[in-house]
Amino acid sequence: PLRGPPAVVATATSTAADFDFSIPTELDPDVVAIMDGHAAAFGGNAIVVDAAVKSEATPTKVISLSGIEPSFFLSNVALGDAAEGLAKRIAAEPDLEAFRGWDIEMAAPGDVFETDMTVDGIAAFVSTVRNGGGYFDFVVYQGKKNCNYAARETMRGLRHSGDHGTSIGSDYSLLHFIRTAENFPTDTTHALAAVGFTVKPLRKFAEQLPAVCVPCPDSRVIKVLPCPLDEATVGDATMACIATMTRLPGGKLRFVALAPVSTLRGIDTHETSPQIERCAAGAAHDSERCIAAAAA
Repeated sequence: PLRGPPAVVATATSTAADFDFSIPTELDPDVVAIMDGHAAAFGGNAIVVDAAVKSEATPTKVISLSGIEPSFFLSNVALGDAAEGLAKRIAAEPDLEAFRGWDIEMAAPGDVFETDMTVDGIAAFVSTVRNGGGYFDFVVYQGKKNCNYAARETMRGLRHSGDHGTSIGSDYSLLHFIRTAENFPTDTTHALAAVGFTVKPLRKFAEQLPAVCVPCPDSRVIKVLPCPLDEATVGDATMACIATMTRLPGGKLRFVALAPVSTLRGIDTHETSPQIERCAAGAAHDSERCIAAAAA
């Protein structure tokens, strides 16, 4: 179906009747997510239907991609290598001893899954390598609040580990994880993000793959929710809301691998601002869209 010019490629959710595609970085995020990895299959063009125009003959837009380098849409991450590196760090981390020998599965964009909430157990973690100051942090956002390695107990029922890590050969790992308590609120969506320390763009971490890892005790699987690192999706973003976490009635935790991820440039780990608040709220909104799509 991706070969040749399809009649309809995708539905864009912008409220505007027209789109401006003259500058790649100004593409509607839904359109970017659609074209990511598929532009070449359209023979140099992408075809988009504007769903905001409600008529029997919905207008289509044909966007020429001839002036854009193919690498703009391609990630330079080798998922197999990233999974192997993660497995080595899990095997070496004392805090992750309970997960040794578990299977590792990469989640796809838009995936929705649930797992049992274990009181005081690790709900999610991020693992990176701390060499030469080049690493990223695990940050949780909810409303105006930011929970990170330095501000560890800013949210009810949620606790950040702070900096943990161990020596792995010539490397030194950095591990961040979060634990949930019995009073972790129900039906409140938390955005789970990777943030480049000292405002380092996330695309610089291709060898480490910024990702949120979720242990699923019932299946003994670690779900890896990766951040896409193609330029079309993340550009020079230093912060990316990769996933959301919500406690459901009955004690389950629901995770959503966001598609697209919500990103911002020039953001450091400790920051709070209306801009970040809007980004986290957008992640929560996008998670609802992913949930609806998964249920359809």
